[in-house]
Amino acid sequence: MQSGQHTSRRLGERINNVSFWRNELISKLEKLLQEIDRLQDCCSVLNKAIKDIESPLHIAEECLYHRETRKVYDTVILFCSIIQIQNVHDESEKCLFKEIEILNQNRKKLKTCLDKCKNQLRDCRISHCRLELDLKNKESALEIDRMCHQLNNYSHKALIIKITQEIWDAWNNTNNALARRSSELFEAKNELQQYLQMIQQEIFDVEKNLELIYKAITDKNYILKVAYTRLETRMYRPDIELCHDYKLNSSASELKTQTMLEHDLVLKVDTLHIDHDKIAGLRRAYPINILFKF
Repeated sequence: MQSGQHTSRRLGERINNVSFWRNELISKLEKLLQEIDRLQDCCSVLNKAIKDIESPLHIAEECLYHRETRKVYDTVILFCSIIQIQNVHDESEKCLFKEIEILNQNRKKLKTCLDKCKNQLRDCRISHCRLELDLKNKESALEIDRMCHQLNNYSHKALIIKITQEIWDAWNNTNNALARRSSELFEAKNELQQYLQMIQQEIFDVEKNLELIYKAITDKNYILKVAYTRLETRMYRPDIELCHDYKLNSSASELKTQTMLEHDLVLKVDTLHIDHDKIAGLRRAYPINILFKF
């Protein structure tokens, strides 16, 4: 009992400590946000000042350019003669050079100040992100410590009820997801089984046609042998009797027809060989029973 009271007291002290530093962080974050706003305003003012310098600098440089290309001649009387001097480096030109120098120096100073301001603004934003993360962590820790501090010998039932409800909700969500996934898999399995049955029926039909074609080729071979024998035997007729009569022409036509049919049958057998032995063989190896096995 005393150990529990001691723990509660220490938790209370910890809550007060974390609360104090959380409030300090909130205060520092507010001040940091104000500083970020001031730095942003400072950057805007410096950018405007740099742009404002560009116009007088351009004007001064243009004036200097025009003076350097001027066609006006200053007259100097020397030994009773007139000497014409062009592009005299007078006081006005010196003032222009000085003005341009001052403008460039001030623009450089403003850019240096702007760079420092941007660096400080970047550092402030980094610090702001870190302070926000620290504040978030402290609030999470404070919430956990408060919950632990409120626990006593009479609060375990509420905690158990809450934990049970969370576990029950997670269990229901998992069951629903599994049911949806099982339904999708059953639907896919049924579609694949129907497709497999269709392929198997096509293979059966091809095999049956192949057997009929082999039988037809065998039957034609006997007829073809008889035709060849007749044609070869009639070639031994003597003298004038060895003529192209109707029977010879009929036998030759019959042989030609048989040859064409045989060639056609060979092509069909080759096609069926590709469909039956190669393609159908590959389709038989489709792992339908392994992929979807329930």
